[in-house]
Amino acid sequence: MKNNLKYSFLTLIAFASFQIPSNSIAQIAITNPPIVGGDIDANGCKPSTGASWSKVLNRCVRVWEVGAHLQNFNAPYDYQNNIIIFQGKNRPAELVGADYKNIILKPNGSHKWISEDKTIIAKLVDYDAKTIAQNNAANNNIPKNIRKTIKIWKIVNGAKPKPIGQAIVLIHN
Repeated sequence: MKNNLKYSFLTLIAFASFQIPSNSIAQIAITNPPIVGGDIDANGCKPSTGASWSKVLNRCVRVWEVGAHLQNFNAPYDYQNNIIIFQGKNRPAELVGADYKNIILKPNGSHKWISEDKTIIAKLVDYDAKTIAQNNAANNNIPKNIRKTIKIWKIVNGAKPKPIGQAIVLIHN
């Protein structure tokens, strides 16, 4: 019994010596959680809320709210993590997302846009329900004469343009 008491006492001392201090990093992180929207980038946008600077709109935006998601050319329901912010026929457009970081496409002739380095081109064509099937109620209430499809290609080393994607955009002007 005396040995058991001695063993228990030594175990208790050993356990006590390995306790985590009360001001540990884990406790500091719990007591001071980050505040959503408490961060501001160089342009005054709050990245933690999903906001980023749009060069063509010249303001902070959530790109998925102001732009159109690109879809693959041959798979209309295969959405990409890339978005085009399209303002109208004679105004610049902006390509943003996982693969493209704020690439500005400038108008280049009738219904065409091109990047400054001439590696990305876009063309506005008539809306084609067979090409892109967006059958949600909001889109179906928009008259077809103001819906267009914008198709985008990338040119690598002067080779034949490779399709990037397409999106349905609204023509406001």
